[in-house]
Amino acid sequence: MTADGYVHLNSAASSSLSVTSSDIVLDKEVEAKYSLLERIGRGSSGKVFRAQCRKSGEEVALKVMSAASKEVLKTRREEFEVLQQLQHPNIVQGLDFFGTEHFAVIALSYHAGNTLYRAVRDSELGHFLEDTSRHLFRMLLSAIDYLHQRRIVHRDVKADNILVSYDLMDLHLLDFNTARSLTEGGSLTMTGTIDYSAPEVLNGESPSERHDVWGAGLCLHWMLLGRLPRSASGFPSLSDFEEAVRTNPVKCDGIEWTETSEDCKNIIRLCLSISMQDRPAPMVLLCLPWLQEEEDPPKMPRQSTFPSWSSLETDEPDWDMWPSLDAESVQQTPVWTSFHRSEAEGKQHDSVLAAFHRLDCASRQLSPVAKPGFLEDESRAPALAAFQRLDAESRQVTPLKLALQKLQSRELPELGN
Repeated sequence: MTADGYVHLNSAASSSLSVTSSDIVLDKEVEAKYSLLERIGRGSSGKVFRAQCRKSGEEVALKVMSAASKEVLKTRREEFEVLQQLQHPNIVQGLDFFGTEHFAVIALSYHAGNTLYRAVRDSELGHFLEDTSRHLFRMLLSAIDYLHQRRIVHRDVKADNILVSYDLMDLHLLDFNTARSLTEGGSLTMTGTIDYSAPEVLNGESPSERHDVWGAGLCLHWMLLGRLPRSASGFPSLSDFEEAVRTNPVKCDGIEWTETSEDCKNIIRLCLSISMQDRPAPMVLLCLPWLQEEEDPPKMPRQSTFPSWSSLETDEPDWDMWPSLDAESVQQTPVWTSFHRSEAEGKQHDSVLAAFHRLDCASRQLSPVAKPGFLEDESRAPALAAFQRLDAESRQVTPLKLALQKLQSRELPELGN
């Protein structure tokens, strides 16, 4: 559940949800611009829908919230105004705002996935491996550092307010309804979730930048162990929980930490320092050894049939696996079929390799492939067809690119018709 009471539904739950008249009645202005596709979240103050812009076809997330008074509507608009000024790859974007007499609607960039809380809970081990945790934590710190450099405090960094992609390769920080700009002046009220409250907040202070670092540290703890170091529900009273947070440092020294590196544990201890002055700023944390290490790509989720390429430099790929790949496992088969047909027709593979090289690795956009003149060259048709069949969500291009580089000087495996 997010800060404002939202529950982000996972793919299995949301796929069975259709949008009905009982879900929401949108303002005519909103309905004229967006068509609702499915409900993907719900909460005490409203619902979240996957929607599509009627003009551009772009998918968005519509956050529809109640706004019973002008003051509440003002608060909803402030959330959008904060998001609107942010441009970061790991922060959800604010695209549009609509305010009516009873509702406020924020159009956000849509990112398929689950909350970090749910992703960890649904994982095979009940927690993430260290490499995966480092990959996601680095992106989270990057987002928080971006905010702090602009004097913005999120104030509710927690696993429920973080969205991760299904393949655990991407992350977005969500729910800015409690975020505030420090440049506006004035005192900040207490807010956030009790289990994620830092010692100084429990002492009555307003959440600051170092409170965001505390929340990030708890998120890393959650990824590595599948639980927080302590929860209010596990104590006889709230005062007992607060006393434990104020006085008992997180040591990371139990048997469950034996497989975690010392550098990783040091990051957690720093983020969860009882004294806020001892918590480094995100930009400092990003320079520490554990987050400077060159990371291996996170392992694909357990349901994937994508072959492992981690040993590409020393071992041959498992060629027997390629023919069995289908449309739900990133569509490699059409790519290799295109190679096979190209070879049979006596055509060179260089144009296909060149097409892969033209991919923008940061955005993974396929449009550069279809630039003017591409279609006129008939030898490139198989490559273009292969790209069009690539799964648009997972976009697992890099392993194929590496394979192509290796295959330049060897004969392709026989794939049959």
